[in-house]
Amino acid sequence: PRMHMNITSQNENSEYSYLSSNSEMDDVFATMNSLIYKLLRLAEVEKTCQLMADEIEKTRRRVNGLEYSIIPNLSETIH
Repeated sequence: PRMHMNITSQNENSEYSYLSSNSEMDDVFATMNSLIYKLLRLAEVEKTCQLMADEIEKTRRRVNGLEYSIIPNLSETIH
């Protein structure tokens, strides 16, 4: 699954005054913006892993059904 997110530029939507803050505040916002993208990517990967794990579980159940029920019954019918 792909997620899309629009983040406005710091200059477009500043919630603090440039006059009353220092450059460290700018650094914090820049770091926060880069972390948001990384967290979004992490959420995508996590969801993909969950979906794959669900499919693996379904496949494992089908294989077990074949191995322990259908194949032995077919073998019994043939012999």
